[in-house]
Amino acid sequence: MMRIMRLAFVLVFLALSLTVAACRPRSSQPEARIASAVPALANQQGNDQSAHLLTDQIIAPRQQPIRFKLVRDWQANAIARPGNVVCTLDQPRTRLTQPAVRIHVLDGSRTVIVLDTTGARVGRHALKIPPDAAIEFLRTTVDLQGQRWWLGGAKGERRLFLFNADWGLHTTVVPLESAALSTILAVQLLDGNGDEAPTIIVAYAAAGGVRGLNWDGQLLWENLSLQAVRGLVLAAPQADGKRGILCADGQGRLLSVSPAGEVETVAIGLRDMQSLFSGPVAANGAWTLLGLTGNAVGRNAAMGIDPGGEWLWDIDLPNGMHRSRSIEPVAWADLLGTPRWQWLIAGPDGSVTVAWGDGRVVDCYHHGSDLTGIGGYHSDGGHIVVATRESVESFRLDDIALD
Repeated sequence: MMRIMRLAFVLVFLALSLTVAACRPRSSQPEARIASAVPALANQQGNDQSAHLLTDQIIAPRQQPIRFKLVRDWQANAIARPGNVVCTLDQPRTRLTQPAVRIHVLDGSRTVIVLDTTGARVGRHALKIPPDAAIEFLRTTVDLQGQRWWLGGAKGERRLFLFNADWGLHTTVVPLESAALSTILAVQLLDGNGDEAPTIIVAYAAAGGVRGLNWDGQLLWENLSLQAVRGLVLAAPQADGKRGILCADGQGRLLSVSPAGEVETVAIGLRDMQSLFSGPVAANGAWTLLGLTGNAVGRNAAMGIDPGGEWLWDIDLPNGMHRSRSIEPVAWADLLGTPRWQWLIAGPDGSVTVAWGDGRVVDCYHHGSDLTGIGGYHSDGGHIVVATRESVESFRLDDIALD
């Protein structure tokens, strides 16, 4: 009997040992590799493709918001490679027509598709750029004559392209003399501040600084003290209608850049900032700022900042990294027909967070697919435009129940 009890004890001990071994990490080496990789990844500015090795993106299942419903109005499937989306309200060229909402979608890196509010294609523009060029983002403004201008480029590339309202190529912004200084980090397009022509603002990598260019690509000013720029956004319009640029740099500073290139420090201590956005989403349609923060393993958050650089709020965002490396994950739109508009934040899990300018989350929609573009507009109600690798869809907000 004693032998049987001893044998049973040994068997139980072995079983418990195997269970503990199965639950214990096989090795501490993976954690060590991640810990050593985080600082290196955090210092990278652009093609940090190795970050994908650290965080697998998980797409959440499709799920409706709670405080409103989304009803699909239309779906455009005839776009081969949907990318970033820009929604505009274009003023009529004659007095007999009304302002028209237009949805501009990048199709690949060399074509722009224009849709109306029914999803019908009203324009297709094959961009006349060099064969080795690519366009992944668009900036737009309207000059004093009411003509729209478009600026296109890609982060990490060395050239920019300025197009007129009909998408005719007006100017190619050529690289700087040094290839190492020509890599583009951020771009913005000003309306000209009293002149007929728009002004191009470009932030370059390394010691390339920030430059202001006229619409012919000629240098107006440069400031080499601005380095490792994380974002260039439009500042709030001044009383005389003129506006400058706000810049977030790699030292954690928020800086004001005047139309003449004069720099003034607005705030410090924003070291986790990865990108910066601005829009008329504060009370009474005032302009305010939103910054995205994150680390090398995909921990994400959004933070609200007033134009004076004061931190106002922050909200956690879904973890992970966008599969579409070129997506511009933040847009703003009038979804509810109110004086203050709303932020739209595309998450790497296929979600769209709708938030007020004070950081209150209106709701969150899960699309069930990884996103390549985001936008919104108001036409017979608010609409959220979602681009994926398969199509572009517009969803109307319905049955809204807000406080």
